[in-house]
Amino acid sequence: AVRRCYLELGETDTWMALKLDACTFPGFQKAFSLDMYGYVCDALQSYEHLVDQVETTNENYNQQLPTDLELSFLEDRWIALQRETCQWDVLAELAEDSGFSKLMMECAWKNRNWEKLRSLCSSTSAVSSLELGDIDVKMNEIFLAISDNKLNEIENLHAQTAQLCLYKWQLLPPIFSGCNTHIALLHDFNRLVDIRESGQIMVETRSYSASGKSYPDLKNLLNCWRNRLPNKWEPLSIWDDIFQWRSHMFTAITNKFQWTEQGTLASLHDRPWTAIRLAQTARQQGIPQVSLLSLGKLTDCAMDVTDAFSKLNDQ
Repeated sequence: AVRRCYLELGETDTWMALKLDACTFPGFQKAFSLDMYGYVCDALQSYEHLVDQVETTNENYNQQLPTDLELSFLEDRWIALQRETCQWDVLAELAEDSGFSKLMMECAWKNRNWEKLRSLCSSTSAVSSLELGDIDVKMNEIFLAISDNKLNEIENLHAQTAQLCLYKWQLLPPIFSGCNTHIALLHDFNRLVDIRESGQIMVETRSYSASGKSYPDLKNLLNCWRNRLPNKWEPLSIWDDIFQWRSHMFTAITNKFQWTEQGTLASLHDRPWTAIRLAQTARQQGIPQVSLLSLGKLTDCAMDVTDAFSKLNDQ
């Protein structure tokens, strides 16, 4: 119960330290230490080595077997670090095999699998999560409304989600008490602002694309998105949540204005800068594979000289 309270309060290091006291399987100490100090790639490699070690132990009954608590914690941390390295295809496969509905929903919207997300949001588990006040499920409903161009539903869903976030905020300890759980809700508020502006983008693009002669001026909004970013020390999964959604919006804008010339189309989105900024953050946090993965998505995207230089410099 104490470990659960620390986890709910966002005290991940304390939660992991308490977990470590209950773990005696060889190799956990090293993996936990790397994880707690933020060495994502090394910790993930150590956890994968532990998985191989567990499989070997299961074949040899004379060796010590890990407890259910250790196996559960190993799975939780492996999934968390796969999130940090943006391995959404791997996580989607795991979620399908294990039946993790919430993880399946997260992978579905990250991979733009809207049909899958639609079916998951109508499932019994999603409905029960909504009744318990799950913010992520509510945001998935807004994602679907935007992708389906149900613009009249976006304002209502956005207001409901904002009220849910505010309700959870007032249940937390005072912000000056050093509680880290405020960070997660501040991240949700950041996403809500982006989503609200995404609805405005869809309204403007629909009206302009119908005419086939003009296009909206999105420079102010794109500049605002450049300045509204997470802190550079925050986990890469937080950056990925924001940038993945913005990337989806840039794709939607590109699809609606394919009739324009390349130079004009490039001014309607900020995909190159977004991918390069994510790559820079991943490199600075010591996760080079995410940096290369992000830069590799710019192969078919027109960019100016500054962005092209930044891409080559990071590569």
